[in-house]
Amino acid sequence: MGYLGFEFVSLTPEQVASRRISLDNYARIAQSSQVMVLITLAVGQVLWRTIESWNYGDSKQQSSSSLGLRQFKTWRWRLGDEVLPGFGTWKQWIGGLSWTIWLAILCIRDTSPDYMHLTKRFGIVAASQLPLHFLLAMKSPYSPIQIILQTSHESLNAVHHVLGRIIMFFLVLHASFYLNFFAQIGVLSKRIRDKDVMLGVSSILLLLTIGSTATSQIRGWNYRLFYSIHVIVPPILLSLLYFHVTHIRLYVLQSAFLFLLNIATRLWHSKRVSMEVSIPNDANLVKMSTSSATVLNGWEAGQHVYIRKDTGLGSYLRSYPLTIATFWKSQDPVFNLIARAKTKAGYLSTSSQVLLGSHPQENSASHMPVDESKPINLFLEGPYGDSKFLPKVTNFESIILVAGGIGATYILPVWREILVRRKGPESKGGTVPQVKLVWTLRNIHETDWATNTLRDGSSQHFSTDQCLLHLSTATAQSVDLDQSLKDKAKDLGFSLQPGRPNFKDIVDYTFMKTEGRVGLFVCGPKGMAHSLREQVGKHVMRGRDVFWHAEEFGL
Repeated sequence: MGYLGFEFVSLTPEQVASRRISLDNYARIAQSSQVMVLITLAVGQVLWRTIESWNYGDSKQQSSSSLGLRQFKTWRWRLGDEVLPGFGTWKQWIGGLSWTIWLAILCIRDTSPDYMHLTKRFGIVAASQLPLHFLLAMKSPYSPIQIILQTSHESLNAVHHVLGRIIMFFLVLHASFYLNFFAQIGVLSKRIRDKDVMLGVSSILLLLTIGSTATSQIRGWNYRLFYSIHVIVPPILLSLLYFHVTHIRLYVLQSAFLFLLNIATRLWHSKRVSMEVSIPNDANLVKMSTSSATVLNGWEAGQHVYIRKDTGLGSYLRSYPLTIATFWKSQDPVFNLIARAKTKAGYLSTSSQVLLGSHPQENSASHMPVDESKPINLFLEGPYGDSKFLPKVTNFESIILVAGGIGATYILPVWREILVRRKGPESKGGTVPQVKLVWTLRNIHETDWATNTLRDGSSQHFSTDQCLLHLSTATAQSVDLDQSLKDKAKDLGFSLQPGRPNFKDIVDYTFMKTEGRVGLFVCGPKGMAHSLREQVGKHVMRGRDVFWHAEEFGL
């Protein structure tokens, strides 16, 4: 029976052996091609950073970039735009489809008319991609791929998701083609009970479970479900694949090694620290402070950590990865970490329940004032984040930092670090950028946790700097009538504004006053980042030079 030029054929033992050699060879080609792509990307990174250093060595050179370079940056920006809201960026789609086509070519080439050769090729080529998939999941900064590409886990996570979908696509094809074969020759009811088929079908079901819980909808609805499945299911999946067939064991063992290495490095980067834990007036946050030397050495503003109460493998499986804290160094020196307390279902009901070892109602904001704290021993895992890969402040003539709500837990440390660096040795002989900070809140009391940082930062302002505090629920009339709101904002160094920020006016004014490179840092809801990027993109299309970095709440 023929299917698009393929049919069920009978092979001699010599032909079966030749087919096995072909299958193994094409799997090796599929995996080797990953290395070639990584080398190409690494060389491209080096060339790009070299061009940037030449172009941004002097502020005047920034405005005289060649036409070709400006066009390249325009296309680079467009590739970072979303195809549709929530459906990934153009570069993810183009990269993902290109890699899918390449793997499809490797699956189809030299298989016709052997239907089973094509079916087996789908499976082994997909298996050859598993080690890279697990490597992309490594959080440790010592991950080889992070070192080669000079980027962080957060930046590679999107590639991890795309490759996971590609692997799933080819393995589903592999299983579907096999089940069709069994059905066509009338042995489906028998073969489905055989060990190898049961293991294969179970592996596909586990893959579909992992893939379905990795969607943004499931992650937003129940993050603990997503995280638990991604920790517990992979070793089960690899075990099933190992005993499914012998031909893919090399790739399964490579993946298992990387999975265990990821766990080991995460445990290795965990530090036991005694911290003072308190709940500010804003009950959506938990504040932690420490002066421990184990975290004061080498950590930078804008990074984040994972928090758990115990150590060891068992606690790793019970860890709370999205209790992510951002920190900054104050003059004491003390590290303050701010974590989200109340979250969506299945995430953390409250951080007080986890960190303070009690029920939320026992340690709610009403029962634990901001000035009271409780010492507790915690394990901090990290730090992680893009901060060490961010460019120097002297690369910009103007910087805009935008925070939405608790997005300030990332933006404020970056803001303060920029102010410090602007007066430090890094800025000598270079451009001194103007800085504009925009923070949108529902209630001005949500600033209580950051009072000291804001006052310290505002004391380092230049006269050309701006700090805008937008109250999204306030009207112009209510702000005018409530002098206490204005006084509190002024005390923190902010100009109080009613309603949501007008990004068009903010962006247009900045680009009108600046001819050189503009840096934008945003952390907040996806809608906020999308609106800001839309306005900035208009200036990029006109040839303006922009650096963009977004941290979003989307899980």
